[in-house]
Amino acid sequence: MGPERKKSHSSLQSSWKCQRSLIPSYLLSTYTKVSSLLFPRSGVGVTGSRQTLFYAEVTDQMRTGEGGGQPEEGELIEVVEIPLEDSMKFAYDETLPKTMGVIFSFMWFQNNIAPKLPKK
Repeated sequence: MGPERKKSHSSLQSSWKCQRSLIPSYLLSTYTKVSSLLFPRSGVGVTGSRQTLFYAEVTDQMRTGEGGGQPEEGELIEVVEIPLEDSMKFAYDETLPKTMGVIFSFMWFQNNIAPKLPKK
């Protein structure tokens, strides 16, 4: 791969996710092969990008710290605890900025996990 290809390859990586026609012809066959292996389903979500969400059940006894990431490493994570009974009110509150991924994760939890939890 020559230097001109390396430059094009790196400068277009972010464009590949948005519009496939921007892929240079000399990379098209490679990208098509790789994308068909990694992303067998076509299309994107409502956010215009691929997302992976993880769910884990934890208890207060498992907690090893306050949370919030490692500020010395540039992580600025704010821990927000929302009571289960207020979760959908939070999800649908348009005055609080949040991504569609957050809203969908709350909906997923309410539909798949909350019904199995013991009633208070």
